[in-house]
Amino acid sequence: MLWISMISMTMMFAGLTSAYVVSKGREDWVSFELPAAFFISTLLILLSSLSFYVAKRTLMAGDQKKTTWFLALTLVTIWIITGPVNPLIGSDFIYPFSFWSPWKLLANVGGLAVLTGCLLMIWERLYFGHLAGTSSYFDWLLVWTIFLVVASGFATEILHLLRMAPHRHVAYFIHLVFVFGLLIYLPYSKFSHMLYRTTAMVLAERYGREAGKGAGS
Repeated sequence: MLWISMISMTMMFAGLTSAYVVSKGREDWVSFELPAAFFISTLLILLSSLSFYVAKRTLMAGDQKKTTWFLALTLVTIWIITGPVNPLIGSDFIYPFSFWSPWKLLANVGGLAVLTGCLLMIWERLYFGHLAGTSSYFDWLLVWTIFLVVASGFATEILHLLRMAPHRHVAYFIHLVFVFGLLIYLPYSKFSHMLYRTTAMVLAERYGREAGKGAGS
């Protein structure tokens, strides 16, 4: 039954394509450009279908963590596709986004995840320091800076939703100060290892092994 459905759909699209090619040469054919939203929605539909398929495969493989992430990606893409007719959004994708905008929801979920991670790290370092290892000043500075960036961001959003002026403006200024401090400190923190270590591994792979091969020969 599945194969019959696939063959029938293929024949239908082949017929529509042939009709388009033949009708395009007629004198009364009206040409028009497809809007950009058509291509964007098509890409999002393909992405949601792919993510749902991968989620099904990971579920069958027993990897529940990846299944959750791919299902979340599917829901986000479907939320974006239905944006123009979704009554929960109620506005176009123009900044500032509404509270129910998929972009705002995704940002809030990510912010809550970062905030939870920072609190867990602080908890472990305070009460389980023998397991977490020795914490230096630089470790605490990075964790607290990230925590203050996220916390001040949520405080700004709450004050903005409550329309509390000038409190929201002051909170936003404080949030930007913490963001600026984090960006300035990142090159000197342990986060810089993501860039430095990757660069070192690439150089070692590119030159170190070749040098070793040359010496061995």
